[in-house]
Amino acid sequence: MPGNKRGAALNNDSDASLSSLEGEPPIKQSKSSSDVNYEKSANGDKIIDLTGKKYVRVHSFRGRVFVDIREYYEDKNDGGLKPGKKGISLNSEQWDNLKSLIEIIDSNIKGASL
Repeated sequence: MPGNKRGAALNNDSDASLSSLEGEPPIKQSKSSSDVNYEKSANGDKIIDLTGKKYVRVHSFRGRVFVDIREYYEDKNDGGLKPGKKGISLNSEQWDNLKSLIEIIDSNIKGASL
């Protein structure tokens, strides 16, 4: 498809991926709560930027707490961020279950990337 070119752009953040090509494992840096990039959605909710247009929002609905992970889009009328269709909303039980599976998921990712 012409006009649909994709490639990797190198920047300062790509040093970790370059070191993995050289045989050294990349250094992971955990984010502290002060390093988290909060933004405001169109309705004023605080959302956490994952990557690109993917955000995490914690909200309550009918007395239950949900963790919402989804793509947001920029509204053409007011310029604010609004949630899109692509995403998932987890209740607190599902969120706790996902957190308990993180180590297993990480090991599966490492195994799949070989």
